[in-house]
Amino acid sequence: MPTLPSFDCYSALEVSKNATESDIHKAYKRLALVHHPDKNPDDEGATARFQQVNTAYATLKDVGLRRRYNSSTSTSSSTAPSAPFPNQSTGPSFWGFESDDGDDGDDNDSYSTFAGHFDFMFFDDLLFRLFYLGVPRSCSEADKQRDTNELFAKRVRVEKVARDTEAKARQEEKVALKKAKDELKMKERELREAANRAHHESEWARIGVTTQAEKQTSCFHAEFWTKEKQTKKVKCGKCGQKRSMLAFKCQICALSVCQLCRDTFAEERKKLTTK
Repeated sequence: MPTLPSFDCYSALEVSKNATESDIHKAYKRLALVHHPDKNPDDEGATARFQQVNTAYATLKDVGLRRRYNSSTSTSSSTAPSAPFPNQSTGPSFWGFESDDGDDGDDNDSYSTFAGHFDFMFFDDLLFRLFYLGVPRSCSEADKQRDTNELFAKRVRVEKVARDTEAKARQEEKVALKKAKDELKMKERELREAANRAHHESEWARIGVTTQAEKQTSCFHAEFWTKEKQTKKVKCGKCGQKRSMLAFKCQICALSVCQLCRDTFAEERKKLTTK
């Protein structure tokens, strides 16, 4: 048998002792919205008041519990059974399992009383809880599970951000390293080209080469050639053939040749450097 509350349920719901079921239900809806913990996050006493309102409502909405509560709170001078509540008969209780005089009551009356209470109280209360109140976090296993899921999802998001940040840092480091290598490679290439050009200039001065044609004939040519895209096929300065619209120009003597002759010069240069 449920334990009756020690506080004044009527005061908790702000209704009189003669309040009808409808009055109690309306008062519960209003006070539950006012004292709901989610609507009072900074009020430490909101949860206690909300639970008290729920307890009072659970006691007064049930016919049998309300009789017991009224009997327990009545004075010693009024020990007789309490009068019927407004809009309530002295017959079966909410569930139709007991009557005020101890008789089982008529089955049809029990069923009709149960159905009337069930239709009004159960569904109205259920819809109110679902769509207006929800269940306070401290009392609901579903909300505890939801909080756990939210914490897990938050941890997953944090870990994903950390992984993405780490991957981005690795990618940026990789790009920076490649850029540094390319810059070093380009600087070494420029140094080799400058040394190669200085060597040719020194040799040409020593043997008295002055014209462009003489320089192109005696040049060992550059290690790296400049690509030049033309609008039409160009004549190769070495073999005299018009092979392609792409020409390769020596950065030392300015000779423009086809790709085949450029490859031939590269092979000859390789043989000379390996001797």
